[in-house]
Amino acid sequence: MGDPVLAEPGGIQNLPVGERPRGISIDDFNNDGRMDIAVANADSDTVTILLQGDDSGQFIRQDYDAGNEPSDIETGDFDRDGDMDAAIANHETSSVTVLLNDGVGRFSPAPGSPYETEAEPHLHGLAVGDFDDDGWLDIAADSSDTDAVVMLRGSSEGFTLVDPLVAGRFPYYRIDSLPTASGSDILVPSPRAHRVSRIAPRQVTAQQPALIGDAEGAMMVISANLNGDDRADVVAVMNGAVIMWAAEDSGFSVLPDMPVPFDTPTEIAAGDIDGDGRDEVVVGLWDDDRIHILSSEGTSLGAVRACYRPAALAVADLNGDARAEIAAGCWNDEKIMIFDAADILLD
Repeated sequence: MGDPVLAEPGGIQNLPVGERPRGISIDDFNNDGRMDIAVANADSDTVTILLQGDDSGQFIRQDYDAGNEPSDIETGDFDRDGDMDAAIANHETSSVTVLLNDGVGRFSPAPGSPYETEAEPHLHGLAVGDFDDDGWLDIAADSSDTDAVVMLRGSSEGFTLVDPLVAGRFPYYRIDSLPTASGSDILVPSPRAHRVSRIAPRQVTAQQPALIGDAEGAMMVISANLNGDDRADVVAVMNGAVIMWAAEDSGFSVLPDMPVPFDTPTEIAAGDIDGDGRDEVVVGLWDDDRIHILSSEGTSLGAVRACYRPAALAVADLNGDARAEIAAGCWNDEKIMIFDAADILLD
């Protein structure tokens, strides 16, 4: 394995990774009950795995080849062996690299990886879920030039490309999975149709996607638990703003006082930072070094200074105190920053 990386004292940690960290996923990769970190390094063509050690603040680093320009990373147990694997979108290509975990946090390419998706012009982001309800995780990606979402269907034999899913006009950039009572849907932003939609592949693949809500220039969408009722809500980046919808019995309703204006919002993530059972939303801007924090109702809770263009964000409880930390990738530095929820001072 790699060398130990010691976190700095206090509420901010700087952890070395590869060049231009572009995506972050947090999960327990070695089944020791502690959350670990995976980082897609776009300019290094690698994924950095940071395994949390026995000592508080210590991580063990190991880098793995991850294909051309990793632009997004999602985790899931693709081979159903009880540990978390990784899927990586290879930007400027239509391929997905899949790395399988050996159970102790060591990764190797899956048989057949990288997998061809035929996405046009190339991949941006991925969504992972059991979209066809067969018990195996699938991988979906945007294919903006063909107005489709492409999907790799998971099975005991690996992944198979299936027919594209109708996604409406120009699905683009960051898609996500939406947990529902009947399975997992795919959330799709469309900056040209100015809307966010959902696709349910297990139902009728040829149907038009269902509308979540209008959002001018929508380019990134995530699911979140905004009201603590365990139903997945939706948050999206749109032109100059962030917008939130709450799940209801009959669909989704936009929250009051939406959208929340920002100057060039680029990245969002959600997690329960204050431990109240509801997710806060963090926002990174294209030309700023701050991470803005919104309450579950969309009220500004302030900002924390990070690094220039924090275009990779994740929110998860790393230290087991029931409050989530914020992880941010630094566009111009070979590092990510971790902000401890207990010590963040919002200004």
